[in-house]
Amino acid sequence: MKVPGTLDMPPQEVRARLEALSAAMGVDFVTTAKLIGKVPLLWNRSPEAAAAKLSGIASALGVQPAAAAALLMSQPTLASINMPGVVRDRVESVSDAIGVSTAQAAEMLGHQSMLWVVSRGDVRSNVPAITTSLGITKEEAVALVERMPVLLACEQGWLKLNVSELSATSGLPRAALLDLLVKYPVLSSLGVSGLLSGLEELSGLLEVTLSDVLDLVTRQPTLLIAKVPAMLGAMDVLSSSLQLPSPSAALQLLTAQPSLLYDITQASVAARLEQLAVVLACTVDEARDYALQQPALLVVPPSALQQALQSAANQLGGITSDLLPLLLSDPGAVLGLGYLGGPQGAVETWATRLGLDIQVAA
Repeated sequence: MKVPGTLDMPPQEVRARLEALSAAMGVDFVTTAKLIGKVPLLWNRSPEAAAAKLSGIASALGVQPAAAAALLMSQPTLASINMPGVVRDRVESVSDAIGVSTAQAAEMLGHQSMLWVVSRGDVRSNVPAITTSLGITKEEAVALVERMPVLLACEQGWLKLNVSELSATSGLPRAALLDLLVKYPVLSSLGVSGLLSGLEELSGLLEVTLSDVLDLVTRQPTLLIAKVPAMLGAMDVLSSSLQLPSPSAALQLLTAQPSLLYDITQASVAARLEQLAVVLACTVDEARDYALQQPALLVVPPSALQQALQSAANQLGGITSDLLPLLLSDPGAVLGLGYLGGPQGAVETWATRLGLDIQVAA
């Protein structure tokens, strides 16, 4: 929270005020904290006055308090406007431009603040046009525009990719195809046959499924810069060294950690697993299983990992083996805690800051 004076207040008092605001405004505690952080003006008002501000905007726009809160967070200056009708006028200018209702526009603005600068003259394809051109539902078009507002500036004739047809023809999930368009809007200009033929060609070369190729293109397009033989070579090494069941499993590992494409041999992988077994005090087979759960373990130098684990354990007042679940789910957290922790343990530090008992903080 970036609210003047809160750092000087006891944490319990800050929480009590946030809870009072949350109850009065009818939004959850976390949303209330985020709202106050974005709109400090509400912190200086009574819970009743803050609730009146939020409910007035929500009523004018025909949305729930949570949507009104999101709207204020996307444009904090609205909180200084005392006439909800003025807020409605500003939202209606956007709704008219993109072709949705006022309430829908309010929710979209709460999700994507860039839409505030959209005017009718900027829009070449509104939400109904995108729905028709891409063969998707209105809800999908709204979500697509929220994530990639640039689609509004595309000429309708340029949007040629029918997502429904592509999904039905290829068997690929609509959601995954929409994620691809968000990342690469230019693909919207391709026809179904053009995009599908490219995915099928790469699928055949790598001997993997269409879903694997789609995941690769969406998550790690930089791998496409590499030559196919280099990718196949790395996949073969990973498959044999880690006893993977299929080329698809090897590609998924490579997609998760592209650096495995370079300078990798069966001997180097075997050596890394042996070193990892020493660091984690487990067998080589267990180290392999851990690496498959968290591919980052195959690229972080074992010496750096061991040092970070020991330091993090000291910070938390435990032993390194206790950190294994965290290491597998979020290795960056372990490395960050290990390298960035101060001389005082993390548990003691947070217990002091929050005025809690050490056992509670732990």
